[in-house]
Amino acid sequence: PCNTAAILQHKLVLMQHQLSSYHSLLDELDKSKSRVDDLENEVVMLKSEHAERISRTRKLASCYKKTTKRTQSMENEIVQLKLEIAQSKTEEDHSKAHIKEISAKNESLKAENNALQDGKFQHFCAAQM
Repeated sequence: PCNTAAILQHKLVLMQHQLSSYHSLLDELDKSKSRVDDLENEVVMLKSEHAERISRTRKLASCYKKTTKRTQSMENEIVQLKLEIAQSKTEEDHSKAHIKEISAKNESLKAENNALQDGKFQHFCAAQM
């Protein structure tokens, strides 16, 4: 009987120790589940931030592409305008040379006209006398 009580006492102590260990494991399991929940929430938040960054990056890339396209278009327009200015300058120089040539001819014709008029006037005066 004494032996049986001691054995039962020993088994009871072992069971209490196992029960305590079991409760400790349950506490750790609850903490682990809580940590998993926290990590899952953090993953969801990080995925959301990542999606926002990707969206912003795509928008910036699109904006950069449009700006680059517009800049290239403006640079092409500048080149075209410079070509037109050069063409206009060439035409202006040609027109100035042509005007100079016509002015010289005009002066020559005026001088010739004056000489002819002087000659006719002198011829007329000589005929009157």
